[in-house]
Amino acid sequence: MKKNIIFFIITIFIILFLIGGILIYKSAFSILSVDNTKKSEIIKTDLGDEFLFKYEYSDFPDSQTNVNILDKKNNKEIAYFVVEDKLYKANLINLINTAEIRCYEVYDMLIYSVNNYNFECADINQIYEMDPAEYQSLVQICKALVNRNEWKWVKACAKFLMNTGDSDIVNRLQNYANGQFTQEEIKTNKNSEITKEDMKSFSKQLLDTE
Repeated sequence: MKKNIIFFIITIFIILFLIGGILIYKSAFSILSVDNTKKSEIIKTDLGDEFLFKYEYSDFPDSQTNVNILDKKNNKEIAYFVVEDKLYKANLINLINTAEIRCYEVYDMLIYSVNNYNFECADINQIYEMDPAEYQSLVQICKALVNRNEWKWVKACAKFLMNTGDSDIVNRLQNYANGQFTQEEIKTNKNSEITKEDMKSFSKQLLDTE
């Protein structure tokens, strides 16, 4: 009888110990996740466009911020992406402003509109993989970006434009492959991390694979 009572008491202690451990683990997990801090801000550009940025930050298991961008005028979602580390404030850069085109850069994304249609987005690092037939408005954006003579945009857009049969980009790449750069291009890219040798090598490689 006494053995049964002792066994019962030990069992109760073990159960309580396990429950306590689970509660401590849940509490620690909750502290680490920092309850997914949420913030939002409205950014109005000099061109009159308004965007709503929504941020949701978490540092468990890794530090990251989920970002939603909406067109404030129609409340339509334009982009969703994840930024590693904590995000404090968006930096929206105006790249193109013409009668037909609006284009902004934010993080590694392009936010653009052609002929006053709804804003769309493209991951700058993925443009080379995109199908021009599915992203026809992006063709105009890429042509305009390349015409800025910044090698950053040539590298991002060249393959995409080549897939449209664009002769201008082919001619530009052929010049680069031969080491021919205009003074305007050299001046525009004097502070760029991308060098003439980089562009020469990039152009040769791209032309050889097409």
